[in-house]
Amino acid sequence: MTSEDSGFNPEELFNLRNRGIKLSLDPTREFLDRTGNPQNAFKSFHIAGSVGKGSTTSFLASILMEAGFKTGLYTSPHFVRFNERIKVNGVEIEDSYIKDFWVKHKDYIHKTGLTFFEVTTVLGFCYFRDRGVEIAAIETGLGGRLDSTNLLTPLASIITSISLEHTSILGNSLTEIAREKGGIIKTGIPLFLGDIPDEGLSELKRIATEKKTEIFEIKRNVAIYPEKYDFYSDSLILSGIVPPVKGQHQFINSALAILSIRKVLNLQDLSVFKRGIQNVIKNTGLEGRFEVLSNSPLLILDSAHNPAGITAFVNQIKSQLTNKLNLSIVFTSLSDKNADEMLSELRTVSSHLILHELEFERGMKMSQMKEIAHAKGFTVTELSSPEDFFRNIFSSARPDDAFAVTGSMYLLGAFKSYLKNQKQIFI
Repeated sequence: MTSEDSGFNPEELFNLRNRGIKLSLDPTREFLDRTGNPQNAFKSFHIAGSVGKGSTTSFLASILMEAGFKTGLYTSPHFVRFNERIKVNGVEIEDSYIKDFWVKHKDYIHKTGLTFFEVTTVLGFCYFRDRGVEIAAIETGLGGRLDSTNLLTPLASIITSISLEHTSILGNSLTEIAREKGGIIKTGIPLFLGDIPDEGLSELKRIATEKKTEIFEIKRNVAIYPEKYDFYSDSLILSGIVPPVKGQHQFINSALAILSIRKVLNLQDLSVFKRGIQNVIKNTGLEGRFEVLSNSPLLILDSAHNPAGITAFVNQIKSQLTNKLNLSIVFTSLSDKNADEMLSELRTVSSHLILHELEFERGMKMSQMKEIAHAKGFTVTELSSPEDFFRNIFSSARPDDAFAVTGSMYLLGAFKSYLKNQKQIFI
């Protein structure tokens, strides 16, 4: 979305990010009511989780598309364009719709102090209604209980994982975080669970019991092998599934999508599930998951942005790059993330850190990142921009060097935006 494309300055919308996060559903509820409660016009799957929720949401949407449903996809954050957050059948929301929505509602938005995510959520729901979406895959933004998306009455609730994150908001224990994410559990609506640690699982089961909700745990439906997995559910058997995005954690994410659609919609056609998994990148634009942009020198982009995500990324590095000893990590972090734990994990696969400070207030300061990095035994190079990386580091790298960009989706977005503007394509 650009002002040149639409005649609308997107900074008007982006400036709402300065309003931060509100832990209340009332402002979103009132805005939805004002716009005719668009969330009631389509069916939905609602997905929360510490890691894996974006991938699972995309797998769900891809399978639904292959099944012939007009499918909405709502995810966050975006990498390059705001429009990436809201899609129908894989096509991004038009600039003109965003502009018209803003012009129609901006006085109310300013008067009530609605936040960026509250406005974006209502925008997405209105768009899905107006474009005749049948079923939407909706990813939560933060937590679940008080997330703006939690005004849906979905076909199913899905929680992909529970780990320590956003502790200042969600709580300092797995039980507290599970309680917040378990806020999406609705009475009588089935709950599908990924690989959940026991402490978090106990809390989710407690909530589900109170809500009289049937629970489906994915571990009962998969057999995982090093490079593939098998899925079993009733009479449905899918063997040798290999998602196009790498990592065994993606086995669980894609299997969760299969299981929830299988149980809720009772789809029988094996080919629909297979095509949905294999075509997830084409159908939804899923990216930034151990994404290889160049083979020589090796350049990987991964959207891991909390300790659990970094652990999955490191496991993938160890299994895929056993012969790559000269790996450098391009890293940044938001100030509310556990950079100390993330860097401890990354230190097991690299000794060289290339640090970049994000240019907005939630970004962790360079001095703080350097202090943690040096304490972990990293050598540190400071990076001013993606351009600095490609012009001064990557361009002089040896063919057998390897680089991985991770730690923040905003960092990946900066790299992708630069490459798009440069029209740079690697092989």
